Amino acid sequence: MKRLLVFLSVSGVLFWPRSASVPLGQQLEHKDSSLRSSKNPKFSSIEYYRNLYRETKATLQLPDNKAQIPEWREKVAARLYAALGLPNCQPADLDPRATPLGDRQGYRVERIVYSSEPYADVPGLLLIPDGVSAKNPAPAVLCLHGNVPGAKDELAGETSLNPSAAEGLAMYRDDYAREFAKRGFVTFAIDLRDSGERRHWEKYTGPPGWDWREISGLMAIPLGRTYLGLCVFDAMRALDYLESRPEVKKNTIGCVGFSAGATLTAWLATLDRRVKVAGISGTSTASRERLGPTAHKRQPSGMLPGIYVDLDWDLCIAAMVPTPLVMVSEYLHGPDQAKSSNERIRQAYERFGVADKLKIEYVPRPHVWHGEIVIPWVEERLRSLAKNR
Repeated sequence: MKRLLVFLSVSGVLFWPRSASVPLGQQLEHKDSSLRSSKNPKFSSIEYYRNLYRETKATLQLPDNKAQIPEWREKVAARLYAALGLPNCQPADLDPRATPLGDRQGYRVERIVYSSEPYADVPGLLLIPDGVSAKNPAPAVLCLHGNVPGAKDELAGETSLNPSAAEGLAMYRDDYAREFAKRGFVTFAIDLRDSGERRHWEKYTGPPGWDWREISGLMAIPLGRTYLGLCVFDAMRALDYLESRPEVKKNTIGCVGFSAGATLTAWLATLDRRVKVAGISGTSTASRERLGPTAHKRQPSGMLPGIYVDLDWDLCIAAMVPTPLVMVSEYLHGPDQAKSSNERIRQAYERFGVADKLKIEYVPRPHVWHGEIVIPWVEERLRSLAKNR
């Protein structure tokens, strides 16, 4: 027996006398439970992330010196371009296909399908005002929808094509493609990914609370892409298509968007200087500090890897300077917090000496398209631009 005890000790096995009344496992568990009575926040990865959201700052801060703003603007654009995964997007030949849909009051409609990437076609509605032609071209407006039921059809007011468009119009009043066409602008409304005609047709069987858009966002990440980046890329290709149309006056293209479409519009204008005027309604520029406590509720389609290392949402919009911008910012509990969130956008235009090219209006909820603010402002500047071309 003594030899056995020595063997057990030398081999590193802990020997416990039979006379002991409490097994070793239970004694260790008892000691460990006393340690668990006080929680260490640094044990939690969730608290770790919340602290990073609260304490870290974007490295690409807005410079005070006007002379440094152009270089800063290009750095922001390059970093945003990378975060969206756009370097991995491969353009295909546009190969546009047009189908006339008929005349409306003051304009005609064509259904356009163009190729954005290999394996990715984009359907859109092109609205051409009466009297506009290759001999009499007009400025154009690219219209990007939010997360609304009717997608492009809602923006064009084509409720007969899509019954969901009537539902969306009743909620959001967002037929801005039709409104701009009535004012004499060529307008182009496209279906963003996983919306409208681009919804995936298989029955959804994934995690509860998600849909195919979230699965799309998840599948994009290992391929070096993002859902939002693919939407921006499709919008860039829409600009390519508008430039190819003889009815569009050269170098006079604007872009407008509502809700999620407003964010995409802002990013597009920051990344692609072919957007000469931008109008956004209903977007949010909440700081990383405010987003931190609710970051766990974000879904894959809204994720941009590494975005908060160098950037913030408001900096991505501020880097649009000096492109003329009208922005409608909504608030729930008074405008002060919204004004604070947009302060660096105002500073960018002011420091660059183009404060007159920025208009920010603050409106209380509900979440609706505010065309009464956006449309006249964009119209005036696009018309002024067209006169000088």
